[in-house]
Amino acid sequence: MKSYFGEYQNAQGTGAVESTVLIFDKNLSIGFRNADGSNAMISWLLKDVEVIHAFSSQGTKLTSSKHPGATLTIKGKEAGDFHKRNAGGKTKAMASEKQRKGMDKKRFAFTYITGWIISTVSFNSSVAIRKACYKNFY
Repeated sequence: MKSYFGEYQNAQGTGAVESTVLIFDKNLSIGFRNADGSNAMISWLLKDVEVIHAFSSQGTKLTSSKHPGATLTIKGKEAGDFHKRNAGGKTKAMASEKQRKGMDKKRFAFTYITGWIISTVSFNSSVAIRKACYKNFY
């Protein structure tokens, strides 16, 4: 979770209000004060959020496909980078989980075959040692 300060604009033509933004693994929460002074909170799913780096203001502009017209502007580009890491991380984690399962199967097969070879060699060598010992005694 990361927290940021920004400006939230509910719709075009309305004034932007100061807001506190919390970005979690799957969603972001925007907390702000309404015109009447009451606190309000809105939650956006990260998969619905589009990130635009505004070079003119040196900030990050976030919009949601589920909330048309609403924009969130945060100074700096760290929030956008954090969002991209979290939004893109799930597919990588799923891919690595599949790769890990494949590696587990390969590791098991390698261990099984190696154990079989070692046991066969050690059995054959122990038989050869016994035969050599018996020859010397008889």
